[in-house]
This record gives sequence, structure tokens and C-alpha cells, in this order.
Amino acid sequence: MKGNERINAGAVIQAYLNAGITELPTSMQINNYVSNKKRTLEISGDFNFVDMENMVREIKETESEVVEFKYRIDEENPSKTDWEIIITCKQMLDDQRNQKHGNIDSTFKLIFGGFPVMVWGYSDINRHIHPTGVAIISSETIETYKWLFEFLKSNRFCNGEWIPAEFVADNAQCITTALREVFPEVHRRNCIAHIIRHIFDVKFGEYGIDKQTDGERIKNEILELANHAFENHFDIAGAALIAKWKASDHEGIVQFADYFDREYIQKNKFWYAANGQGIRQNNGMEGSNKWIKRDFINRRLPLMEAIAALKKWLYVCAHKNYGNPAISVKTNEWIAAHDLKSVTKVIFSGGTWYVRRSKSEWDETDYRDYLEYYTDLDNVLDAGDVELFQKNIVVVTRSTLYENEFTCNCPIGALRTRCKHVLLIQVFCNHREWPNMPALRQTINGTARTRPGRPRKHTQALSRI
Repeated sequence: MKGNERINAGAVIQAYLNAGITELPTSMQINNYVSNKKRTLEISGDFNFVDMENMVREIKETESEVVEFKYRIDEENPSKTDWEIIITCKQMLDDQRNQKHGNIDSTFKLIFGGFPVMVWGYSDINRHIHPTGVAIISSETIETYKWLFEFLKSNRFCNGEWIPAEFVADNAQCITTALREVFPEVHRRNCIAHIIRHIFDVKFGEYGIDKQTDGERIKNEILELANHAFENHFDIAGAALIAKWKASDHEGIVQFADYFDREYIQKNKFWYAANGQGIRQNNGMEGSNKWIKRDFINRRLPLMEAIAALKKWLYVCAHKNYGNPAISVKTNEWIAAHDLKSVTKVIFSGGTWYVRRSKSEWDETDYRDYLEYYTDLDNVLDAGDVELFQKNIVVVTRSTLYENEFTCNCPIGALRTRCKHVLLIQVFCNHREWPNMPALRQTINGTARTRPGRPRKHTQALSRI
């Protein structure tokens, strides 16, 4: 076995039988043995640091090359030597530096030897992920992430420094530490999808929480908590939720409350729909990793072959058509925003637009009285106040990442997709104009008459006289 071929466990068992061997391993034992063997094999070929240094090229416009190779040799334990191979092109690097944010995610099982591949890029206003480079690393450490962030911040191919406003990644502590050291002012965003998956797939089982009953309820409570727009609201609501879980008769839920409080409220809480900030998940970047595995590296490759395959993938990314960069508004969205205009009141205060929800039971007096109480700094908000706020008011704020764009904390807006509240505020701020609403409504009404599934009015059947 050289490490790159597939092993058929059934064929191995049959070979044992043909050889007269009666004590047979199971298919799982064979697969586990092969997997362990592959992890202990050498990289393949004559790879060494001199070879990699010789592979470093001047950056090209749209064809990705190895543009930087860094390493730090551990003299006492050479097996723990850190190294990193950065692959990108000038067009992608410039695209990344023109953004105010970044996304990063690591993937495995691409390269023989188990070396992780870091993919980085950014999300456009339509939530399309644009990969802008990859790095093959010895392992996920603070040092290897620092090298990448330092390269993005300042390198020999670009003028000046790139300082992002925020970065989205999973909950890895090495990413958090590296970002803090290289970009002290960056807002480190934690991917909410990673949090939910880890809790649902791992932690509920660990604490003996039934996924279908208590687990589903807890997940929904976490998602509701994630829709808060202000840090102080999140802190108040989070403390109330932790207290609720700790009052449970289920010991597993009590233990889970301690875990969640420690990891996602005290240590790294920036996974909620914070005012003005971008997407909260890295699913698009993970989708890029699946794209690599499906179309470019569908089995583990030796390092040099993997580099060639990743360069081809980046070339495709550089030439991919991501569609219209602007957000187009659908007819039903215009109508929903226009209907909202007639039933709500918008109040602007402190750079934020407060919009009464269309389903709120408050009248205008209740709404204004609450906001007056809310904005009085002498009043200390409690969990009940925050709950009332979430139930009756949405918050719209200018995006810190995109020009003339806004964010909202309603369930749709929290996903950073178009919502009626944002559309209404864009009209108020003269970034958009109302279309011809009577004509638009007529279009909807006319279309509805012939929409699929509508019963037809049949003419009377012909009959002989």
C-alpha cells in the first residue's frame, strides 16, 4: 500500500478465505487499519523545504501560484515544525483587499499526510462566497494562522496594509488568538451554523439531552437569542436563558447550561445578529470545500499533486460568474414594504431606525412610551424589557461592510437577506424609490388568476340534441 489507492474490505476478506485463513477481521477493522496506516505514511516524493522554496513564484494576474512559503523548524522536536504554503493570484488578492471583511475555513482529507487546507475569501452582498486563496499548513496552530493573516495584512505584492473590520470563522481558539495578535481591532465573528451543529450533533448526546424534545426546544431558544441586535440585549437575554436552563430538573440540561455560558456567552459571544455587521455563518465557505472534494480532489493526493489541483480550482474561482452584484427587489417584497409603511411608525435615534413590527399588538402610544423608557439612560433594562423589545420592535442600521446597505434583526434580516424593514428604510433614506405601486399590485392580481394550481372554469360540455 502506497497510500493513495482504495482498499476494498470485502476483497481483503475474500483473499483471506482463499488463503485458508479462518480468523477473519471485520470490514470496520480493516478500514480502520488502512486509515491509520495512511496517516503514518511519508508525504510522498522528494518533498523538502528547499523544493518548496524553489516553487515560490512571482504573483500572476489570474493564474494562482505558490507565492509564499514559511516555516519555523523545531530543533528539539522536528515533527512539530510549523510550515505554510500560500497559493493565490493578484486578481484574487486585490479582490480580498477591496473588502472590509473576510471568511476562513479549514478542510481535511485532501492531502496525503493529513495536512489541513485553509480556504479564505469574502461574502458579497448577495451572500455568494468568493474564495481568494488557499494555504496548505502543517497543522492548525496559532503560528500558521498568524502567518496567513500577516500575509493578508501586508505583503510584497500590494501597497499598504489591509485592515478588515470583521472576520468570520468557526470557534477555534487558535484563529481567535491569531486574529487578536495580527488585527487587534477586528471584530471576530463566530459561525452560528458551526455552533448549532456542534451542539446538536455532539453536546446533546454528551449531556443526555433528547434531540427531538428538549434538544429541539433548546435549539429554537438559541436561535431566538441569536436575533438580538445589541450586545447589552444579548447579555441580558443570555443570562436569563442560562438561568432558565439551570432551573431544569434535567441534570444534563443544567450541565449544558454551564457549558453554553462558558463557551458562547462569556468566551466568544459574537455570533448574534449584531447591528450593522455581516453574515454570521461560514456555510458558503464550507460549500467551497465540498466543491474542491467533489470536482478537483476526490481522494487524498500527494502534496505536489494537491498543489496542482488547488491551483486549477482557484483558476476556476477567479473566472467564475457570480451574477449581478446588486440586489434586485421582487414584486412581493415591494408590496410587503409598502404595506408596512401604512401600519408602522419609524423612529430614528442614535444612528438607528426603530420600526414597530407589523404583528405588534402595541399602538403608537405604547410604542413611543416604550422607546422613551428604553432610551432613558437612567432606566436599567431587565429580561422582561428586552423580551418586549424583541417582540414588538425591529432595529435597522447601516451596514459596516457595504455602501448604502442596511441590516435588520428580524428573522429574515438576521440571516442578512433582504427584508421589508430594510427596504422601507432604504426608501426613507432616498437610496431607492417606490415603484408604481398600483401597477405592481395589478401585476400580482393578474398573475394570480392564472397561477399554477388555480381551478379552471370549464365551458359547458357539448351535447347532441
